[in-house]
Amino acid sequence: MQRKWLWLAAAAAVMAGAQDPQRPPGPVVAPANLKPGSGISGPGATPNDSRARWVALNRGATGSVVKLGLIPDIKPLMDIQMRDTVIRVGGDGMYYLTGSTGEDIWDHNDDVELWRSADLKKWDYLGLVWSIEKDGTWERPWRWYRKPVRALLEPDTNPAHHADTCGSRRQCSDIGHEGACLFKRNGKYYLTAADTYEGRYSSMAALSDHIYGPYKWRHEAVPSGGGTDYFQDKQGNWWDCFFGNDNQAPFREKPAMVAIEFDKDGKIHPVRR
Repeated sequence: MQRKWLWLAAAAAVMAGAQDPQRPPGPVVAPANLKPGSGISGPGATPNDSRARWVALNRGATGSVVKLGLIPDIKPLMDIQMRDTVIRVGGDGMYYLTGSTGEDIWDHNDDVELWRSADLKKWDYLGLVWSIEKDGTWERPWRWYRKPVRALLEPDTNPAHHADTCGSRRQCSDIGHEGACLFKRNGKYYLTAADTYEGRYSSMAALSDHIYGPYKWRHEAVPSGGGTDYFQDKQGNWWDCFFGNDNQAPFREKPAMVAIEFDKDGKIHPVRR
């Protein structure tokens, strides 16, 4: 799992139409040798102990976050095991979906599996389309950008709004502890990350006028939303990607979407209707 966010960033760039300068431009296409039932999480994936644990996880999902009206009654886009869902509109106008997948996604997930859709409803499996070891260039070595984001203004110091490690290591002064996402809307930068908020693995967000901060108004954007991604569809609607990582979620480790809206201050909330 150590390179999870590195390859997700690379996959998002591929889906958005960004090209490696060493590769010719063109849309994402299914590999020519793709066979029905191939892949590690797509159609025909082989049952194993990891999938048995996944089935058990879903039995424990209470859906209380839906019953309390904190998010709408969402359903999975597909009945597959996936964490860290990412969806992007590609350069060809199609939607592309990926996430952390694998025979045991808590152990390894270096390869990128991809699904494609014209309407966010019916998804076609494109198979294993990219690998760090086989296809990676700049993604292979670890890289750190040294210019830091300036500290969070007025941090939320309530321990119940953070994971245990945030209190002991960072004094509850950050936005979240993993799964960062950055996007821009109406001139504002949104920095989001996953954190434990009242027992939920939620998507936390803060806003800034500048990409390097300072960021303010840390808030629980999507309860049980986790560390996934935000995107705007072709009709201009905003969505938070979802996968379910706590027992308050309606399901566990399946790709989904939550419609979101922004209040007058720009804070993120799930669409209530």
